[in-house]
Amino acid sequence: MVEAADAGLIGVRDRALILLGFAGAFRRSELVALDAADLDFSRDGLAVTLRRSKTDQEAQGRKLGIPYGANSETCPVRVVQAWLDAAAIAAGPVVRSINRHGRVQPGLRTWPAWSRSWRAAPGWTPPSTRAFAQGRARHQRGDRGGE
Repeated sequence: MVEAADAGLIGVRDRALILLGFAGAFRRSELVALDAADLDFSRDGLAVTLRRSKTDQEAQGRKLGIPYGANSETCPVRVVQAWLDAAAIAAGPVVRSINRHGRVQPGLRTWPAWSRSWRAAPGWTPPSTRAFAQGRARHQRGDRGGE
């Protein structure tokens, strides 16, 4: 699915969101709500602070660790850092639209600007990716889901 992302800045953004979304099993709303301040890079990987989610209506927040991947092309930590660097994002929203001239729009959270990457990968949607990531985690733990 990552190969389906466009080339250039749009592709860098889309790959970052696909890989981060899968690695953290994030909901679409959680990805769109991320600010640069919510991302803490370290030698161990990336700590993501979710300020609010569907299951956290009181906005208590939680931190989720994302480790480095073995392959630099599919490592969510490296690819998210590449997006932030390429787009010169030091503060504000992580998810931003890119105009037709290839300029990243400041302070603009948008999901539709990214949704075309999902159309390039038939059968995959943000919710199905979250479900796949959760299913994979259950399988790795040996949880057979009631078998």
